[in-house]
Amino acid sequence: MKKRQTALIVVLFSVLCSVTIAFYLYTVDLIVSQTRRRGLDAIDQIRRALDREEGTVQEIILQLSQTIPAHIVIVDTDARLLADSHKAETQLSGKYIDADLSEARLRRGEATHALRNRHPDNLSVSIAKQVDIRDHEGVLISVTYDIDEIRRLEISFLIWMIITFLLLTAMIVLFLTIQIKRYRRPIRTLLQHTKDAAASGLSKISIDTVDPDLDELVENFNSLVDRYDFLVVNDNRKYSRINTLLSNLQTGILMIDRSNKITLVNPRAEMLLDLDKARLFASGDVFPSNNEHIAAILRQTRLIHGDREARSLRLTSSRGEILECSLEAMTNKYLPYDYTGVLVLVRDVTEMKRLDRLKQQFVANVSHELRTPLTVISGFAETLGAWKGLSDDDRNSAVSIIALEAARLKKLIGELLTLSRFDDGVQEETFSPFDVSEIVREVRTALEPIERSKDISTMIHLPNHGPVMDGVKLWFRQIVYNIYDNALKYTPAGGWVEINVAESDRSLSLSVSDSGPGVPKEEREHIFERFYQINRSTNSKNPGSGLGLSIAKHMIDQLSGTILVSENREGGALFILRFPVRKAL
Repeated sequence: MKKRQTALIVVLFSVLCSVTIAFYLYTVDLIVSQTRRRGLDAIDQIRRALDREEGTVQEIILQLSQTIPAHIVIVDTDARLLADSHKAETQLSGKYIDADLSEARLRRGEATHALRNRHPDNLSVSIAKQVDIRDHEGVLISVTYDIDEIRRLEISFLIWMIITFLLLTAMIVLFLTIQIKRYRRPIRTLLQHTKDAAASGLSKISIDTVDPDLDELVENFNSLVDRYDFLVVNDNRKYSRINTLLSNLQTGILMIDRSNKITLVNPRAEMLLDLDKARLFASGDVFPSNNEHIAAILRQTRLIHGDREARSLRLTSSRGEILECSLEAMTNKYLPYDYTGVLVLVRDVTEMKRLDRLKQQFVANVSHELRTPLTVISGFAETLGAWKGLSDDDRNSAVSIIALEAARLKKLIGELLTLSRFDDGVQEETFSPFDVSEIVREVRTALEPIERSKDISTMIHLPNHGPVMDGVKLWFRQIVYNIYDNALKYTPAGGWVEINVAESDRSLSLSVSDSGPGVPKEEREHIFERFYQINRSTNSKNPGSGLGLSIAKHMIDQLSGTILVSENREGGALFILRFPVRKAL
C-alpha cells in the first residue's frame, strides 16, 4: 500500500513539473516569436528611414532609438560598424563582431537569438536581418530587445506551480485518507474477527471491500476456517471413537506418567478400583493414598520406571472381585521413541476363575460319572469270567447290572453329546405342531416303573381339549422327562408329584411340584449348571449325572420359553415352565 501511494505521488509530481516546464517554455517561445515579429517590423522601419532621410547612418539610428526601445546595430558586409544606438558619436569606425549578425550574413537572410544577459531578471532577444540601403548593399541590421517581464513571468509560474502542487498534494492526501479509511475498516473488522477467534474459536468472516488483496485475504481466511473446522470435526470423531472405546471396554485402563502420576482412567478402571475420577483430577491429587489398590499399583510402577520390565499384580476388590493387573512400560509411537510411562490393564477375572473351577469340577464329575458305571461293568465282567462256577441267578444278576450300568453310561454320553450340540449352536430340528397332553402321558408311562418302585402317586391335570404347541416334539418330551424324573428322584417314598398343564391365548404353562425337600434359595440359581447337584455326596441316595436340568434349560431357551424354580405350599420344589403358543386345536 505505501509503495503504491509513494509511486502515485511521484508520478503526479513528475507530471505536474513536466506540464509546468512545458507551459513555461511555450510561453517563453511565444514571447520570443512576438519579439521577433516586432523586431522585423522595426528593421523595416529602420530600412525605410535610412532610404528616406538625409544624414549619416549613425545620426538616423540615434533619432530612431527615441521611438524604438531596442539596441540597434548596423554593420556592412565587411563587419564594419555603421551605427550603434548605444553610442552617442555621430561617426563610428572599426569592426563589430556579433554572432547574430554573422549567422544572418551566412544565411543571407535573418537570424533570431534569445539569451539571458548578465542580469537574471532580463531576457535579450536579438533579431538580425540583411537589407540593402541607399549607399550600402547587404548591410546587417540587428535589433536587440531586453525583456524584463520574464522575471515576473517566472515568479507567476512558480507561484502557480506551488499552488497547484499544494492543491494536488491536498487532493492526494484527501484521496489517500479516504482510501486508508476504506482499507482500515475491513482490516479492523478482520482484526476483531481474529481476536474473537483467539478467544472463542474460528468463524467465517465477510468484509465489504473493493481491494482484491483484502478479498483474497478474506477468502484465504475462510478457507483456513473450513480447514480448521474439518480438522476439528475429524479430531472430534477420533476422540469420540477413542472415548467410546475406552468407555465400553470391559478392561480397566490406567495411564501413569514418568512422575508416577495418574493421567488417564477409564470408567471400568474407576469402577473396579473404587476411584472417583472427577475428584481425583479436580483436586490434583494423583496419589490417592487412601486407596490401597492404587497404592499397590503405584508401588509397582515405581519399579517399572527404573527397569522398564513388565509386571503383574492380583488384587481383590471390596466386592470380592478378583482383579488381575498387567503393567507394561510405554514408549512414544514416534521418534525418538522415548519412555512415557506405564500402561495398567485391570481385568475382572472372577467369572473366569469361577468357570475354571466349574471346568475342573465338570471334568471331575464326568470322570466320576464315567468311572462308576465302567467300574461296575468291569467288575461284573470279571465275575462273568468264572461263568461255569456261577449259579444261574448270579449270572442273570451280573448281566442285568452290566446292562443297567451300560444304559446309564449310554444315557450320560447322550446327555453330554446333547449339551455339546447346544454349545456348538447346532440346531438341526425343525418346528412342527404336537399335542402337549400326549407328550405328558408318554413321559408318565415311561417313568411309571420308578413311580411304582417308590410308591409315589402322580396327579396329572390336563385341559379338556388337547393343547397343541408349535415346537420340537423331541425337545419338549426331553424337557418334561427331565423335570418329572428330577421330581421323582428327590421325592421320598410314599410322596406325591403333581403335573398341571394350563393354556391361555398366548402361552402354555406346565408346572411340576413334589413333596420332596425343595430347593434352597441359595441353590436355585445354580441347579441348571452342568453336573450341579444339591446333594454332592457320592453315596447319595439320589444318584444322577447333574445334566438333566442343564439340558432342559438349553432346550427351553431354544423354544423361547422360561423356567422358574420356587417352593410350593407344602415346602416341596415347584418348577413352572411357560412357552409361547402359536397354534391351538
